[in-house]
Amino acid sequence: MGSVALWVAGGAVVLFVQEYWREIFLVFWCAALSWWLSMYFSLDKLLGGGVTMTHDLNDDGFWYEEHGVDEPFATYFRLSEEIRSGKDIHAKLAACEASYKILWTFVNVYRKDFGRLPDSIPCRDVGVELYLRLGQWDKARAAIELCAKVAAYDDHGKAALEHFNRYKETAELAIDFLRHNEGFLQKNIYKALPDADKDCLKSFVRSSLLIRKEKAGSTNKLYVREAES
Repeated sequence: MGSVALWVAGGAVVLFVQEYWREIFLVFWCAALSWWLSMYFSLDKLLGGGVTMTHDLNDDGFWYEEHGVDEPFATYFRLSEEIRSGKDIHAKLAACEASYKILWTFVNVYRKDFGRLPDSIPCRDVGVELYLRLGQWDKARAAIELCAKVAAYDDHGKAALEHFNRYKETAELAIDFLRHNEGFLQKNIYKALPDADKDCLKSFVRSSLLIRKEKAGSTNKLYVREAES
């Protein structure tokens, strides 16, 4: 209350000083007021004191307790939980796409309050991987570029784009091979594609929805599925 009275008194001074000094004083007064407002309305104030954030408490590296948090943060946290715990891939992607619409607001305030990004951003991390699993290359790239645009990466999305390019190249190489070798054994595909990125190929074979697996002894036969639109 006292600080508010101080600002009011400072504003009153502007009305009584000489015109020349009044303009100079007004500039400094406005700058100081802007600084004070930015310091006063921290993340805790914007969220109504309603969020407790801690780190490294689970595999996601980011956990929160929600107690009456105002929009859009309550929405962001609810969507993030749906992305983490959901079972249906399309429902998870719908939550990711809804999160992208409010991601800039969350990232901007979080960076301002903590000076860094949160350890995990589900729509950024999970969304891109789900698009890759589905073979939706344009959507995967668009998600990375959007996250980079709202400063949701520390490296402007460079590493994510590099991974995207490696994965896409590997997936297209594997799919082309399997189209000409239907039922090829999973255990032999790594030797059959020596030029492919090994980590990306393992990820592709393990979780891609572009291929169908048919049990064959201790391994699987691999077949191509068409990418979803």
